[in-house]
Amino acid sequence: MNIEVEIRSFITKEKYKELIDFFKKETKFVGEDIHCPNKNVL
Repeated sequence: MNIEVEIRSFITKEKYKELIDFFKKETKFVGEDIHCPNKNVL
């Protein structure tokens, strides 16, 4: 199961960085979303 969610507007910058660091270490890349309007933003 793949889950996609936009939570950045609901959390602090510090928590966002913490989550990005976690996901970079603990998850695997499953592919790019070709429909994402801003692909350069994590």
